[in-house]
Amino acid sequence: MARTTSKAANATATITGVGQQQEPLEITRQNIYDAALWTARHTNRIPTLIGPTASGKTWGVHQIAETINAEVVTVLLGQHTPDEVAGFQLALNNELVAQMPYWFKAAQTILDNGKSVIILFDELGLSREETRGALYTFFRDRHLHGHHLNSRGNEVLVFAASNPAVFAPPFRSRCLFFPVPADRSYLMGMASGPTARRILKDAPISHDEDPFYSNDPPPPPLVVDASAAAVLNAIDDSKTGFWRLDRGAYISILMALLPTQTLAEFLRDRPLDASSLAQDYDVLGKALRALPRDNRHSMINDVLVSMGSLTPETRALAIACVQDVLYDDVTTEDLLIYFQTQRPDDVIRAVSEIDADHMVEVLKDKDLLYVNTDKQGNHKVGGSIAVRVQAMVDYTNKNQS
Repeated sequence: MARTTSKAANATATITGVGQQQEPLEITRQNIYDAALWTARHTNRIPTLIGPTASGKTWGVHQIAETINAEVVTVLLGQHTPDEVAGFQLALNNELVAQMPYWFKAAQTILDNGKSVIILFDELGLSREETRGALYTFFRDRHLHGHHLNSRGNEVLVFAASNPAVFAPPFRSRCLFFPVPADRSYLMGMASGPTARRILKDAPISHDEDPFYSNDPPPPPLVVDASAAAVLNAIDDSKTGFWRLDRGAYISILMALLPTQTLAEFLRDRPLDASSLAQDYDVLGKALRALPRDNRHSMINDVLVSMGSLTPETRALAIACVQDVLYDDVTTEDLLIYFQTQRPDDVIRAVSEIDADHMVEVLKDKDLLYVNTDKQGNHKVGGSIAVRVQAMVDYTNKNQS
């Protein structure tokens, strides 16, 4: 998947210090699409893809739809009358009767046929003043003239797309803006013939003086508001799987959600947060080994408490990492403290749900511990933990003698 090497990715990596914590920030198109899908599913914000003409915004939404087996209903805001976009109400027999727009009916038909639907509001920057009130309401409450779509158990997801534009405050508080720049690798990936490849290699693909061909990312938010608080609640909810997204995807969401300075402070603090550390074997190991013993055991306890929010596979990796770090101490003092610490019932339950066979595979994969049996029934124990256990035995024997 090609990198999205935009000004947004490079500037934010520098401003937030992301590159100082791990590898330099690289955000791919797939990261952007994953971030948009997570936003549509788990928050009240509208994921809005921003980029120059023909940069792949609409194509990306159709890719998402294909992934989740949904159909797309597209609303071209710049090409339809206000009534066609927002519908209208008629007074019949002293009663107001809503005339719903074509896209609302089309979405309901898809749902009635047993499929999920993505409603894509394209050309958001060209929406007319007469339609914005209805759009604000639908974006916020997902209803139009008091009517909700009957999902019948299927997903109703709302996306938007636009060329770079200046958006009114209501749109800024109801959308999360994700930049989808025109980049050379994306265009070259579409080129199937030698002429196209030759031209696309050198031809201009961006023009900052024309917003329709500008690669400038949308500006970061200046403030947080109630809708941002709702997204932050979703981030903390383990059921949404936010921290199981690829790093480029969840960083994209945070970039779109938080003012720059707030984001920088958040990312500086995050590496010592147990719920995120527990999901990255290598980073967890480095963090635990860098901490003094008391802090290390406190962090291990926090990692164990976070087990309930992890998948069984990730739990196995976290437990393996903790064991790997604990067996560093040949005096066994770390292990004694670890095993003498009483665990809450939910921690015991989460750990007991780890599949034993999968745990064995994790230990083998990380070269931590394995037992091989030959045809004669002889056992060979190997792996770094086995080596350190032997070192503990030798240490104990030496001190006893």
